[in-house]
Amino acid sequence: MGYLSTMGRVRQKECDCCHISSKLLYRVQIDSSQQWWFLCPNCWQQASENNPHYVYGGTW
Repeated sequence: MGYLSTMGRVRQKECDCCHISSKLLYRVQIDSSQQWWFLCPNCWQQASENNPHYVYGGTW
């Protein structure tokens, strides 16, 4: 009974691009608006390649 309460919280959040829930997201800026986006690994890879506006802001 106490087993579940001792486990860490499982965090998931939706990717701002594809809207698929993920445990790993990258906080990035990808355009001239300087808005922060949370992107899953797949969307992050596409958004970061050859992007002059790309700024990495950490991992969620």
